[in-house]
Amino acid sequence: MAAFSKYSKVMESDGRPMSVRTALAMINEQLDALMGESGEELDAETRFCLTWYEQFGFSKGDFGTAETLRNARGADFGGLVRAGVLANEHGKTWLVRPLDVANPEQARLAPSCWSDLMCMVAALEGRGGIDGAAQAAMLLDEVRAERAKSLAYLLFQAAENGKRTEDATWFNDLVTSWSDISERAEQLRRSTPVQQQLDFNV
Repeated sequence: MAAFSKYSKVMESDGRPMSVRTALAMINEQLDALMGESGEELDAETRFCLTWYEQFGFSKGDFGTAETLRNARGADFGGLVRAGVLANEHGKTWLVRPLDVANPEQARLAPSCWSDLMCMVAALEGRGGIDGAAQAAMLLDEVRAERAKSLAYLLFQAAENGKRTEDATWFNDLVTSWSDISERAEQLRRSTPVQQQLDFNV
């Protein structure tokens, strides 16, 4: 999709102009192959973000291109923007770098795997290290946590393919630290008192 923003015309191998619909079909086919079986478990917003990252990384792209991809994925921008992991301004759209997420706790509240992962990466690479990432992970159920780990691995591959070295380091750090993060998260869960629900019925 980046080619449609950069060039006035994109051609197919037989010399005919390529339509945006054709490009989207090719992108979705490649992305679904990359995601494999786990792709079916990712929410629409995460699938949009992963598609966008494949094309643009954390750089800006045209809002029109983002809107086309959003429609193709059936994603909702609202939750991603409110979580602070996606920005739309002045006709441009971009994914917010994990270390630039203003409020990781707010990011965690968005119901998307992408937001879960950005929250953990922000904590691990920013202020909290293993403990910070564990505090984020402890608030996720086992399924959400494992999906975030799988997404980190997919993004590491995408970053490597796109020669985005710094990004690859972030995602690799999370994957290689996952055992320590999980162990610490479990310790935190055990040491956190369960809030009892009071019955006020008379």
